Amino acid sequence: MRLVQLALALPLTALPLTACTAGERAATGECPAGEDCSDTTPNGLHFVGAGIGGTSIDLGSHPTAVGGTQTIHLEVEVAPAIFRPLDLPYTADDDGGLGVRVAATSGADVTLEGVATRENYLRILASDGGLMDRKLMDGAAITGLALVPGEPESPEPDFVLATGHQRLVVALTGEVQGSSGPYTTRVIDESMAIDLAGALAGSLRPAWDTIEIPNATVGPQSVTVTAGDRPAATLSFEVVAAADELVARAPEMPLAVGQLGSLCFSARNHGRYVAGLPWTITVDNGPGDNQLVRNCVLVQPEREGTLTATVTSDALTLQATYTVGPAPAHAPATTARRTATTRETAGERAQTLATF
Repeated sequence: MRLVQLALALPLTALPLTACTAGERAATGECPAGEDCSDTTPNGLHFVGAGIGGTSIDLGSHPTAVGGTQTIHLEVEVAPAIFRPLDLPYTADDDGGLGVRVAATSGADVTLEGVATRENYLRILASDGGLMDRKLMDGAAITGLALVPGEPESPEPDFVLATGHQRLVVALTGEVQGSSGPYTTRVIDESMAIDLAGALAGSLRPAWDTIEIPNATVGPQSVTVTAGDRPAATLSFEVVAAADELVARAPEMPLAVGQLGSLCFSARNHGRYVAGLPWTITVDNGPGDNQLVRNCVLVQPEREGTLTATVTSDALTLQATYTVGPAPAHAPATTARRTATTRETAGERAQTLATF
């Protein structure tokens, strides 16, 4: 996973998500060692799991929460970047199910249940017993749960919500064991229950982790969430009428000619970040793009000197000026361009998540 600053830079040279969803045969073009592979899927399979809300791009491969479920959609790549659901007979084997186990299958969908903080193979076998493909799947105990903004933006730890049509996401986190040690990441439980009573009674669930509020009204509100094997937890948030100031955040890296950089801004109400507002950001030195994360802009200055960003949000306007240094010696300028793909890799917004 990446923090927001890296997530902002990646989409300009977006990579296909196939590297994240590909099984071992699909990724390498070879039969995994020790396996007898089926001829029915010579190009292997792709294992497409549930997505997470509140991000502009999504890796598409997340652990299953212990005590929760996740549906994996099996796909075959029939042409470059063209996929269709697996329509051949198969058996789903969980290789002992130490981290996740197969709970059910239906068509091209395999439902996994999280068992423990471990990993094991999900093996898809043809009717002749040969391996179609396999992929390591993680189970992870839930260690954190929080509400985060439902639209792609870079919030601050203490945030409130704007009025009107809004989205919130229930973000579950857990710890998994990577090759270089444990790390915390978002986890999936598509069976998670969210109680939308009281002021949120008319809200919708457009996705497993997303709450769509048709008309958020001013005042304190809360939801009750039951996820994985954790007890029910109440998450509170507040809706405010308006922001009272715009603030320019300090850039993570100095700006330089020809180099990609990111600038982020905050709309605040009594010092708290206001999520869910529309933003317009323009710059006077080189291209600027804030389509991916609404309160940040990707910039690539074309000349040394200064860059001024003009920012508008919630009827407030701010102008912020930054120093632009010379291009680094012997470093070729990067090219800011967007590559169309059927899937994208993802960075993830930095979040402060409440822990149990």
